[in-house]
Amino acid sequence: DACYGPAELVQVEVTNFGTQPIDFSVNATGVFFQVAGPNANTYSAILNSGTLAVGATQVVDITPAGDFSLPGLNIVSAYTQVLSGADPGGFNDTTSISFETVPTVVAPYLEDFELFTSSSGTGDPGTIGGGWTRDPNVSAFAWYPDAGGTPSGGTGPAVDHSTGSATGIYMYTEGSNGGQFAFLKSPCIDISALSNPSLKFYYHMFGNDMGDLTASVIDDQGDTTVVFSASGQQQSAQADPYLRAFADLSAF
Repeated sequence: DACYGPAELVQVEVTNFGTQPIDFSVNATGVFFQVAGPNANTYSAILNSGTLAVGATQVVDITPAGDFSLPGLNIVSAYTQVLSGADPGGFNDTTSISFETVPTVVAPYLEDFELFTSSSGTGDPGTIGGGWTRDPNVSAFAWYPDAGGTPSGGTGPAVDHSTGSATGIYMYTEGSNGGQFAFLKSPCIDISALSNPSLKFYYHMFGNDMGDLTASVIDDQGDTTVVFSASGQQQSAQADPYLRAFADLSAF
C-alpha cells in the first residue's frame, strides 16, 4: 500500500524459460499490464526487435505511465502474448499482484481519532476512517480505537489526549502480546507546501509489558524510514500525562 499518482512508472520483467532464444523480429510479442479496480486500465508494450536468450530476463517499460491515483484496491495481471510468427495468439505465463492506493490529504493535517468508534473488546475492531488502515484488522494484537481506559489492569491511559475525558478516543494495542507486530497507517500526506514539515503525536506507554513503539515514513519510492521509536514503559502511572513525540520530516 502506498501513495500513487497519475503518472507512475510501470515495468514488467519478461524471462525466457524455453529451450530456444526468442527472436522478437520474428515472433513479435505484446507485454500487457491489466488493472482491475478503481484505476481499471490496460497498458502494453510491443517487443518487435532484439533477441531474448534462454534463461535471460528483460525489463520492459509499459506505456503510457500508470494512473493509480484513485483510492482503493488495484488487482493487476501481467502477461505476454505472441502476436506473430510461429505461435500467434498464444498466451504465456500470467502473474498477478494486488496493491492499494491510499487516499491523499494535504498538510497541515490533524487526526484526533474522535470520529472513530470505540471497540467493545477483543474481537470487535471498532471502526476507523479518514483513510487510516491497520494490519491486522482483528487480532489479539492489533490497533483498536478505545475510550475510558485500556482493558488490561495496571496499564494506561485512562483518558485520551485530545479531550482529556473518558469519552475521548485514542488508539491502543495490548503490549503484552510480545513478539508480534501491529501496524497503523495514515492516509498519504502531501507535505510539499510546508517549509518545515514535521510529525508530532502524543503517546502513553504505562504497564509492565510494554513493547516497542515505532513511527516510520514511507516515501514516494516506497522506502521506509524510522523517524521515532520508544521501548518499554515510558510512564510510571496511568494518570501520568501523555508524552509528545517530534520528528523532523524536512528530509522528505
